[in-house]
Amino acid sequence: CVVSGSHLSIPIYGADTENQEVRIQAFSDIFYNSAATFSPTTFQPSSPQALATLDWIPTCENAREQYYHIAFRISDNPGTDAPLHTYAVWRVKVVPPAPTFETLELDLPNRSATIAWGTDACREVSNIQIWRRVAEIPYIPSACETGMPSLGYSLIAELPATDLSFVDTNNGYGLQDGVRYCYRLLGVINNSCGVESLVSMDTCLAPILAEAPIITKVSVEKTDVAAGQIKIAWITPYDRELLQNSFPYQYELYRAEGFDGDLNISRIYEGPLTDTLWIDNMANSKDVVYNYRVVLAWKPNAQQAFVSIDTSSVVSSVHLDGAEDDASITLNWSATVPWSNALGPQGKHLIYRGTGLGEESLVLIDSVDVFQNGFKYFDIGTFNNTPLDPNTVYSYKVETLGSYGNPKIESPLRNFSQVVWLQPTTETSVCPPITSIERKGCDEGTSDLCDQEKFTNQLSWVLDADQCRVDVLKYNVYASNEKEGNMVLIATTNTMDFYDSLLTYPARCYRIKAVNQHGVESEFSNEVCIDNCYYYELPNVFTPNGDGCNDTFSAFGKENQNLPEGCSALHPASCARFVENVSIKIYNRWGGEVYSYQSNPDRSIYINWDGRDKNGKELSAGAYYYAADVRFFTIDPAKQVQSIKGWVQLLR
Repeated sequence: CVVSGSHLSIPIYGADTENQEVRIQAFSDIFYNSAATFSPTTFQPSSPQALATLDWIPTCENAREQYYHIAFRISDNPGTDAPLHTYAVWRVKVVPPAPTFETLELDLPNRSATIAWGTDACREVSNIQIWRRVAEIPYIPSACETGMPSLGYSLIAELPATDLSFVDTNNGYGLQDGVRYCYRLLGVINNSCGVESLVSMDTCLAPILAEAPIITKVSVEKTDVAAGQIKIAWITPYDRELLQNSFPYQYELYRAEGFDGDLNISRIYEGPLTDTLWIDNMANSKDVVYNYRVVLAWKPNAQQAFVSIDTSSVVSSVHLDGAEDDASITLNWSATVPWSNALGPQGKHLIYRGTGLGEESLVLIDSVDVFQNGFKYFDIGTFNNTPLDPNTVYSYKVETLGSYGNPKIESPLRNFSQVVWLQPTTETSVCPPITSIERKGCDEGTSDLCDQEKFTNQLSWVLDADQCRVDVLKYNVYASNEKEGNMVLIATTNTMDFYDSLLTYPARCYRIKAVNQHGVESEFSNEVCIDNCYYYELPNVFTPNGDGCNDTFSAFGKENQNLPEGCSALHPASCARFVENVSIKIYNRWGGEVYSYQSNPDRSIYINWDGRDKNGKELSAGAYYYAADVRFFTIDPAKQVQSIKGWVQLLR
């Protein structure tokens, strides 16, 4: 992978085991749509090694999601014998560089931050995305990792690159007390592919002053429809001057339904609350998600009542959902919190499981790196190597780990979800993928098709997210050399694409099967087929006069490419390709047959008629007519034999 503007200079070495001269060549569209060079391409001695160099400084115009394919070919120079060839294919991806921060400034009175970026990125970059998360993440993208990976960031704005700055007001709510916010920038080239750049380095603000109560815990301690218990804890607003001067203050605790908002909001304690911990009893912690906020109140003097002066962020309980599947359980959980619940490998969420309807049997069985897997877990019976029993009801809860990214606030923040009870099923079905195919290295008129001997088919597929299960572990790729033929397993991959490379014949049909965590394979996907790029063309004139130029009536192809000096060369796209055999009859203008030809393993498909009749007598100049049957190597039986009729002018 190459960042736009970087210099790619790669030496390519090669030698022949019999010490014959060799020639190294490169074929790619980078030589036609950019300033890439490859030299020398002449024959060189094998001793000690031949050397050719690929030189390329790709620009942002060359950046794209797809890889560039560079096919290298080395050929020997055996004299009168047929040359030997060896191929190697490289993939090179060109990515735009990351945008750069100019400034990141906090406006504390307005609880906002101003982000400014430079103009030194690609001029082709049309949009800048601003991503934000709580707490710093020491992540540096690899050369190929464009876009924003799963790091707990949220996209907060996308602006024209010419704007150069953005003010983050947290959607008008203001940046939250005690939080350390970190930002990254991403460039987007809005061409037909929507190419994304590398992501910038993390740039962070200092923690926001804590002038309101800061909630650190909303944890479900008991799951019940009427007598549930949720523990709420918070810390004193340590940066508020009033509290430092010992003014009398107290807290008011409010609860509402849902992950956020004010649905059925109520104050859950009417008396003065000076502690920073509360157990919310009599809650339906089994079925309802609750959110909480803590209000700070103080008394200006002894004669006045308490006055509300600030409010904490809204924090919800962790809600766990589960799905019963074939010998497995899928868990998903979520919460609305001002801190980050994605801390990387050191902040894995913990999975507890038990049996029966109580909570007393719950034990820790696993942990989840939410960077890699999201807030999701598949229980497939790996704990103690004991498969899940479809006759057993299992209980689950999840413990999340989070942080404000502020050294003054304890970390990690630990909060439990409610308990859910689930029972696996015995079904084993997996949905098949939906497959498409694209051919690489064929039908490209700029390539040297006369000499091209290797081809690549590119497969890609998707899953129907609404209908199919998502715990797919890998994909099996099957192929056949004929439509609706016997499929043979050719590869296994954990990505959703596959390059079938170095094919002598690209004609193939493919089907894909998805394999889940249990090794259960889906039905075949739809069949996708691609045919050989077969071709056969005959000229309209030939001059059998012995000058070496166009002396025979021959199909366009390799045999009439290397013509003597002064002869017109043939465009490479006109070469005969994937032809099995040819049968032709040639007639004079009165309909009399004057010549016939049938190719076979010892007779060329190019015909090479020298203008003599079937008795060896030279024919007079004039127009002659032909009817040919050409049998192609093709995957479609209906297209294997094609008839070609036309005329040719014999000139003397």
